Amino acid sequence: MNQQIETLKHYVLQLEHAIATSDADVVRNTTRVMKDLLGQIDYDFKSVKEKTTGIYFKSINTIPFLYKPVYKLNPYEGDFLETFSMERTEQLKRAGAIGEHNKFWTDHNVIKGNVFGSVPKELISEDAAFALKQMGWDEVKVEILDFGKRVTDIKEIYEFCEENFKQFIMISEGPTQAMLALKFAV
Repeated sequence: MNQQIETLKHYVLQLEHAIATSDADVVRNTTRVMKDLLGQIDYDFKSVKEKTTGIYFKSINTIPFLYKPVYKLNPYEGDFLETFSMERTEQLKRAGAIGEHNKFWTDHNVIKGNVFGSVPKELISEDAAFALKQMGWDEVKVEILDFGKRVTDIKEIYEFCEENFKQFIMISEGPTQAMLALKFAV
Protein backbone atom coordinates (compact mmCIF):
# COMPACT_ATOMS: atom_id res chain seq x y z
CA MET A 1 0.00 0.00 0.00
CA ASN A 2 2.92 2.37 0.69
CA GLN A 3 4.01 2.10 -2.95
CA GLN A 4 0.49 3.05 -4.07
CA ILE A 5 0.59 6.12 -1.82
CA GLU A 6 3.96 7.17 -3.25
CA THR A 7 2.58 6.72 -6.78
CA LEU A 8 -0.45 8.81 -5.81
CA LYS A 9 1.85 11.60 -4.58
CA HIS A 10 3.63 11.52 -7.95
CA TYR A 11 0.30 11.91 -9.76
CA VAL A 12 -0.73 14.81 -7.50
CA LEU A 13 2.41 16.68 -8.60
CA GLN A 14 1.70 15.78 -12.22
CA LEU A 15 -1.88 17.03 -11.82
CA GLU A 16 -0.71 20.34 -10.31
CA HIS A 17 1.63 20.86 -13.26
CA ALA A 18 -1.07 19.95 -15.81
CA ILE A 19 -3.51 22.40 -14.23
CA ALA A 20 -0.88 25.15 -14.15
CA THR A 21 -0.17 24.61 -17.86
CA SER A 22 -3.87 24.12 -18.75
CA ASP A 23 -3.23 20.70 -20.27
CA ALA A 24 -6.77 19.26 -20.26
CA ASP A 25 -5.78 15.82 -21.63
CA VAL A 26 -3.19 15.26 -18.90
CA VAL A 27 -5.66 16.49 -16.24
CA ARG A 28 -8.30 13.98 -17.45
CA ASN A 29 -5.85 11.07 -17.64
CA THR A 30 -4.18 11.90 -14.32
CA THR A 31 -7.47 12.20 -12.43
CA ARG A 32 -8.65 8.88 -13.92
CA VAL A 33 -5.45 7.15 -12.79
CA MET A 34 -5.69 8.79 -9.35
CA LYS A 35 -9.30 7.66 -8.99
CA ASP A 36 -8.28 4.07 -9.83
CA LEU A 37 -5.39 4.26 -7.34
CA LEU A 38 -7.67 5.60 -4.59
CA GLY A 39 -10.15 2.82 -5.25
CA GLN A 40 -7.38 0.23 -5.01
CA ILE A 41 -6.02 1.76 -1.77
CA ASP A 42 -9.53 1.74 -0.28
CA TYR A 43 -10.07 -1.90 -1.30
CA ASP A 44 -6.67 -2.96 0.03
CA PHE A 45 -7.24 -1.12 3.31
CA LYS A 46 -10.62 -2.80 3.87
CA SER A 47 -9.08 -6.19 3.06
CA VAL A 48 -6.23 -5.64 5.51
CA LYS A 49 -8.63 -4.40 8.21
CA GLU A 50 -10.88 -7.43 7.81
CA LYS A 51 -7.92 -9.82 7.93
CA THR A 52 -6.41 -8.03 10.92
CA THR A 53 -9.56 -7.84 13.01
CA GLY A 54 -11.59 -10.70 11.58
CA ILE A 55 -14.54 -8.32 11.71
CA TYR A 56 -16.30 -7.13 8.59
CA PHE A 57 -18.40 -3.96 8.54
CA LYS A 58 -19.49 -1.33 6.08
CA SER A 59 -20.38 2.30 6.52
CA ILE A 60 -23.97 2.75 5.36
CA ASN A 61 -24.73 6.38 6.22
CA THR A 62 -23.69 9.48 8.15
CA ILE A 63 -26.36 11.59 9.84
CA PRO A 64 -26.41 14.50 12.31
CA PHE A 65 -27.27 13.75 15.93
CA LEU A 66 -27.60 15.95 18.97
CA TYR A 67 -25.29 14.61 21.64
CA LYS A 68 -25.11 15.38 25.35
CA PRO A 69 -21.40 15.37 26.25
CA VAL A 70 -20.05 13.65 29.34
CA TYR A 71 -17.35 15.69 31.07
CA LYS A 72 -16.22 13.04 33.51
CA LEU A 73 -13.30 10.67 33.07
CA ASN A 74 -15.11 7.72 34.64
CA PRO A 75 -18.88 8.11 34.21
CA TYR A 76 -19.46 4.74 35.90
CA GLU A 77 -18.16 6.14 39.20
CA GLY A 78 -20.68 6.81 41.94
CA ASP A 79 -24.17 7.96 40.94
CA PHE A 80 -23.02 10.07 37.98
CA LEU A 81 -24.96 8.12 35.33
CA GLU A 82 -28.16 8.27 37.37
CA THR A 83 -27.85 12.04 37.79
CA PHE A 84 -26.86 12.43 34.13
CA SER A 85 -29.88 10.38 33.05
CA MET A 86 -32.30 12.50 35.09
CA GLU A 87 -30.79 15.72 33.69
CA ARG A 88 -30.92 14.36 30.12
CA THR A 89 -34.59 13.41 30.53
CA GLU A 90 -35.48 16.80 32.00
CA GLN A 91 -33.70 18.63 29.15
CA LEU A 92 -35.43 16.50 26.51
CA LYS A 93 -38.80 17.23 28.16
CA ARG A 94 -38.14 21.00 28.29
CA ALA A 95 -37.11 20.96 24.61
CA GLY A 96 -40.20 18.96 23.63
CA ALA A 97 -38.14 16.09 22.23
CA ILE A 98 -38.66 13.34 24.80
CA GLY A 99 -41.22 11.46 22.69
CA GLU A 100 -39.01 11.30 19.58
CA HIS A 101 -35.99 10.36 21.70
CA ASN A 102 -37.81 7.52 23.46
CA LYS A 103 -39.37 6.18 20.24
CA PHE A 104 -36.00 6.11 18.46
CA TRP A 105 -34.22 4.33 21.31
CA THR A 106 -37.12 1.89 21.75
CA ASP A 107 -36.88 0.92 18.06
CA HIS A 108 -33.10 0.52 18.30
CA ASN A 109 -32.09 -1.90 21.02
CA VAL A 110 -28.92 -0.59 22.71
CA ILE A 111 -26.44 -3.34 23.43
CA LYS A 112 -23.42 -1.41 24.71
CA GLY A 113 -21.65 1.88 24.28
CA ASN A 114 -20.26 4.97 25.93
CA VAL A 115 -22.70 7.66 24.76
CA PHE A 116 -25.49 8.32 27.25
CA GLY A 117 -27.51 11.09 25.63
CA SER A 118 -28.25 11.48 21.92
CA VAL A 119 -31.06 11.78 19.39
CA PRO A 120 -31.04 12.04 15.57
CA LYS A 121 -31.45 15.70 14.68
CA GLU A 122 -33.81 14.96 11.80
CA LEU A 123 -36.37 13.41 14.18
CA ILE A 124 -36.88 16.53 16.29
CA SER A 125 -38.13 20.01 15.46
CA GLU A 126 -35.79 22.92 14.82
CA ASP A 127 -37.04 24.57 18.02
CA ALA A 128 -36.24 21.42 20.02
CA ALA A 129 -32.76 21.22 18.45
CA PHE A 130 -32.13 24.88 19.26
CA ALA A 131 -33.30 24.40 22.86
CA LEU A 132 -31.07 21.36 23.38
CA LYS A 133 -28.07 23.23 21.96
CA GLN A 134 -28.80 26.06 24.39
CA MET A 135 -28.65 23.47 27.19
CA GLY A 136 -25.19 22.28 26.14
CA TRP A 137 -25.94 19.53 23.64
CA ASP A 138 -23.62 19.38 20.61
CA GLU A 139 -24.49 18.65 17.01
CA VAL A 140 -22.24 15.86 15.76
CA LYS A 141 -21.98 13.63 12.71
CA VAL A 142 -22.67 9.98 13.40
CA GLU A 143 -21.42 7.31 11.03
CA ILE A 144 -23.61 4.22 10.93
CA LEU A 145 -21.60 1.02 10.59
CA ASP A 146 -23.35 -2.22 9.64
CA PHE A 147 -21.85 -5.47 10.94
CA GLY A 148 -24.69 -7.48 9.35
CA LYS A 149 -26.87 -10.28 10.64
CA ARG A 150 -24.17 -12.95 10.71
CA VAL A 151 -22.66 -11.62 13.92
CA THR A 152 -22.18 -14.35 16.47
CA ASP A 153 -19.79 -12.82 18.97
CA ILE A 154 -21.16 -9.54 20.31
CA LYS A 155 -18.29 -9.28 22.78
CA GLU A 156 -15.76 -9.33 19.92
CA ILE A 157 -17.64 -6.54 18.11
CA TYR A 158 -17.81 -4.51 21.33
CA GLU A 159 -14.06 -4.91 21.91
CA PHE A 160 -13.42 -3.87 18.31
CA CYS A 161 -15.57 -0.73 18.74
CA GLU A 162 -13.99 0.09 22.09
CA GLU A 163 -10.48 -0.17 20.62
CA ASN A 164 -11.22 1.77 17.42
CA PHE A 165 -13.86 4.39 18.23
CA LYS A 166 -13.75 7.09 20.90
CA GLN A 167 -17.55 7.48 21.26
CA PHE A 168 -20.00 4.83 20.03
CA ILE A 169 -23.22 2.94 20.67
CA MET A 170 -23.79 -0.65 19.54
CA ILE A 171 -27.40 -1.38 18.62
CA SER A 172 -29.50 -4.17 17.22
CA GLU A 173 -31.92 -2.65 14.76
CA GLY A 174 -35.44 -3.87 15.49
CA PRO A 175 -36.93 -4.63 12.06
CA THR A 176 -33.80 -6.06 10.38
CA GLN A 177 -31.99 -7.50 13.43
CA ALA A 178 -28.78 -6.13 11.90
CA MET A 179 -25.92 -5.33 14.29
CA LEU A 180 -25.02 -1.65 13.92
CA ALA A 181 -22.57 0.70 15.57
CA LEU A 182 -23.18 4.43 15.76
CA LYS A 183 -19.74 6.06 15.65
CA PHE A 184 -19.93 9.63 17.02
CA ALA A 185 -17.47 12.17 15.60
CA VAL A 186 -16.58 13.86 18.91
